[in-house]
Formats: sequence, C-alpha cells, structure tokens
Amino acid sequence: MNIKRTHDKFYLNETYKKNPKEQSKFIENEIRKDFNLQAESKFDLIDIGCETGSFLYYMWNKYKNAELSGIDIMPELLNKVNDGIAERNIDTYLIDISDWDSVSVIKKQWKIGVMSGVLSIFDDYRTVLLNALSLIKKEGTLYVFGIFNPKNVDVLIKAKKSEEKEDVWESGWNCISQKSIQLFLEEHGYICEFVPFHLNIDIEENKDDPLRTFTIKMVDKENLIVNGIQLIHNFALCKIKREGFK
Repeated sequence: MNIKRTHDKFYLNETYKKNPKEQSKFIENEIRKDFNLQAESKFDLIDIGCETGSFLYYMWNKYKNAELSGIDIMPELLNKVNDGIAERNIDTYLIDISDWDSVSVIKKQWKIGVMSGVLSIFDDYRTVLLNALSLIKKEGTLYVFGIFNPKNVDVLIKAKKSEEKEDVWESGWNCISQKSIQLFLEEHGYICEFVPFHLNIDIEENKDDPLRTFTIKMVDKENLIVNGIQLIHNFALCKIKREGFK
C-alpha cells in the first residue's frame, strides 16, 4: 500500500483567513482562558502544521503583541502565511514534524503550541507528539486538536477515491483513543486533558471532494461530523502540560 498525504493542497484555494474556521475560534477561546490573555498580552505561539496560516492570522488580528510562528512540510502553503499581513511578519519553518532530524534544526521553544488536524495523519503518533513537545517550554502547553476516540480502541484509516487509478492511499483520519494518548504522555512525564468540540454550524457535503468534512443533523439538533469515509469524527482538544506545572 502506497500512503501519501496530498489532500492538504485544498488549503491553497481556501479563504479561512477571511472566514475563520470554528475550530480556530474554539482553540483560541481555550488558550485565552488558560493563559488569561488580553488583547495587549505578550506571548509566543507556534502553529505546527499551519497550512497557509489561517489560525495564525486569526491570532495575529486578536493579539497585536504576540510573537507568532508556523511550521509546515509544504513550501507552497508556507509561502502564503504572510499574505495580507502588512507588518509583524510571522516566522515560518519548513519542517517535517514526524522527523526528529528535521525538528532538531529548530533551536527555540515556545510557551504555547498548537497542532490542529495533524496527529491523525501519522500512524506513529508517539514520535510526532514527542517532536512537537520538544518545541514547548517546560511551563508551556501544547494544544492538539483532532480526532480522538473516547472509547479505548485505536483505529488507523486510509482512504482512496474510487476514480483514483494509482495505488495511492490518503492518510489523515486516524482515530487514536484518548486513553492511549493519556498513557503514553504519562510515561514521558506529561499530563493531558481532553475538551470535546461541538460544531454548531451546518456544513454541506462537498460533492466534488468526498473527503471534505460535512455535518448530519441529529434528532437532538446536535451535528455529527463525518466525511465520505462514513465514520463519525469525535473531535476534541487535547491540552498537554508537563507534570508538576499548572
């Protein structure tokens, strides 16, 4: 099986800087509460897997004194991070977060780290978590947003569109259990907390791209988050801190 992640190229044509994603608002709200942030607060933050900078741009507009940085593996995405930014450019790093040799080039740490929609791409989530945590100051917090199984089962998923003739399978929807994440982090001196994410807006199915997320309205008016894989996506925000630091 040939596994390759190409689906992120859709970010090149999106307008999330003008229309922030609901998850960006959710993550910012949790960070603001945890660090008691005000509009004038000074802090440093790195977005791991920042695509074209939609979350960074959202933070840039809210916190004018923030020192913001972004990491991604795709140069064509990083090239767009500072589009629409007149001053206080965002620092960018072309890094593979799954490769320690790549990550170790960075000789800096941040107090706040965000990694959204990244962990589920990798079967070896352990290495990715440790690499990401190496970028966070000992008193800092890493916020990992993604698909986590509330049941004690780890699931690895690969998908391929029916019309795709090559034997290339997309990754990006693995569902590692909250329990597995917790146990692994505890082994390495970290504690974590999971905050469930509820999507309160409706997203129509994208007929041209069945791998894009859409919602199904339940009887109780809650939205189920799904895509063409036909599995329910339980999104949550995992807050990770070193044990002994509050």
